[in-house]
Amino acid sequence: MYAKGVDYFKNGRVRNILKMGDTVKAEVIGTMPQPYGVKIIFDGERIRYSCSCPYGETCKHIIAVLLALENRKDRLGEEVIDWKENLSRFSKEELIEMLIPFLHLDKDLKVTLLRGVSDKGKDTSLETYREYWDETKSLLEEFQSYGGGAEEDEDTIYYNLEKITELFKGGKLSTEIKKEFIDSMLDYYLGGNTGLDDLLIDSVFEIAENREDWLHIIERLRETNDSWDKKLIMDIYRDHLNDKEKYLEERMRELEYGMDYYDLAEFYKENGEEEKAVEIAQEGAIKGKGRKIELYELLFEYFKGRDYEKALKYLREIFQEKMSLDNYKRLIGFSGEKERDLAWALSLLNKRREWGVLAQIDLHEGRYENVLKYVMDKNYDSFFHSKEGFAEEIKDKYPLEIIKFYKEKVLRFIEQKSRRSYREAVFYLGRIKRIYLEILKDKVSFKKYIQELKQQYANRPAFLDEVKRIDNT
Repeated sequence: MYAKGVDYFKNGRVRNILKMGDTVKAEVIGTMPQPYGVKIIFDGERIRYSCSCPYGETCKHIIAVLLALENRKDRLGEEVIDWKENLSRFSKEELIEMLIPFLHLDKDLKVTLLRGVSDKGKDTSLETYREYWDETKSLLEEFQSYGGGAEEDEDTIYYNLEKITELFKGGKLSTEIKKEFIDSMLDYYLGGNTGLDDLLIDSVFEIAENREDWLHIIERLRETNDSWDKKLIMDIYRDHLNDKEKYLEERMRELEYGMDYYDLAEFYKENGEEEKAVEIAQEGAIKGKGRKIELYELLFEYFKGRDYEKALKYLREIFQEKMSLDNYKRLIGFSGEKERDLAWALSLLNKRREWGVLAQIDLHEGRYENVLKYVMDKNYDSFFHSKEGFAEEIKDKYPLEIIKFYKEKVLRFIEQKSRRSYREAVFYLGRIKRIYLEILKDKVSFKKYIQELKQQYANRPAFLDEVKRIDNT
């Protein structure tokens, strides 16, 4: 844990240090979107601390803050703690006696000290590796058994594997140890139940360095019939062993999906065989299953300066597979018969009920009344396009209609009867307020509306409490 705290400190994850008397508060950027809060109290000769993370003991976040305090004591206006001065009062024997119990409790502190010993002439790389690997293996066993694990444990696995990788890359460990590690990691990867497949295989690829390593990995990956593992084998032959014949042999056995054909086409393109790449891409455009937009993109780029009709054909395919404003603009911009292709694209969008994309096109081309219809009509819903975004775009042109739209949202959230839904309601009240005050310049109507809401929901004090935020702004 100590070494992780050091890393957090060195990487600048400690933020917003605030010292008030004997109490220090700080935030530490961890693995969650919100930072963890750390509180440290210097109580005479004792130090008390707490952290909002779920670890429950002396965690890396607390250690990082302590290190930051020591580093910043001059800027904090007074010394928080002077380790050198305090520890110098003890003899070497007393310090050893105090330190040994912590070595049994904290693996990372032990590893850090082992490294210090190595600096004195003794190589402890193997002991360091074993310390990290034993903990990692134990956690991976739990993850494998339960199909995953705690975020704190996952964080530990990531950290330990990073340190192990550094040892291998530094040439500190033997070939036998490396093979043992690769096999163990592949056992967990092929077991497929840790929830960490990408991390496991990435770690294996990170330390593989010669032909023997890669061939051994291929041999292990052949134990499954998984399509992704077959793709990894192809990647090894192509990118790491530079064995084009073997790559082609493997690839030609696995040509089913559009992305299979695209992978092969890219291989030929990278090797200067553009005509062969186009041939494969055309075959994949016809025979390939599933996603084929990459093939269409490759073919469009090839034909756009050579064959207009073919280029237009593939650009239409791109639009059909990924309907978006950008692809619509590409199609109409390239087309020599804009009215025909515009009618075709809009008809297709209506047929597939792509209301959000249609609204984007209408907004782009200035058909604001159509955008308003999309916002106000409950029949026009789109999972991928928020009506609120369009409402904000046209509120200057249709302020009263957009106020009505937002008022319906306010009522819907109020009726959910929770503090969280009341806050959502107040969010939309804020938008209504801005339209009334900034666009309509009508403060009176807004105040009247808020007053009516308060009267209507006078029996909901939690809602009234949230509405105060609007009154005070």
